[in-house]
Amino acid sequence: MRKQFLYLSNDHLIAVVWRRGQVLAERAFATGERGQTQFAEYLQKTQPLPTYFLTDLIEEDFRLDAVPHLGSRDRKAVLERKLQQIYRTTPYRLANLLGRLTDGRRDDQVLLCALTNAELVQSWVELLLEAQVPIAGVYSIALLAPPLLKALQIKGKHALWVSFQANAGW
Repeated sequence: MRKQFLYLSNDHLIAVVWRRGQVLAERAFATGERGQTQFAEYLQKTQPLPTYFLTDLIEEDFRLDAVPHLGSRDRKAVLERKLQQIYRTTPYRLANLLGRLTDGRRDDQVLLCALTNAELVQSWVELLLEAQVPIAGVYSIALLAPPLLKALQIKGKHALWVSFQANAGW
């Protein structure tokens, strides 16, 4: 099955069509009005594919916090309230449960994260929705590293993840 991956940095959006571990097509678009117009034209000419939207933006925020250990429904309400307080201007936010603290009340440790400038992502998402492209999710590259390390069976307390993305502004 073919899939599409979009990689958004602060100055480019890269669209990659993928099937069975192989890149079938790749196209880059500059951020800004001209790039979005070209992307909309690209979407009109291509078949709508399940799309995974990956972000690597300066406007991402990550915070460690602790919340009382509660049942899942109560924890979800507490975390949603906390996310709303801290990241009220963006719908792109997540609380990731990391585990229990070992001392004190043994609270739950959580990673709160968000794309703090939703406009950078939202304009691209709206183009996808207009073209009726199914969006599998919006993901931060920073949050994908731990599951990738696990899948690659890289063990150890510390790991340095270095990657190179062509056209990513580096």
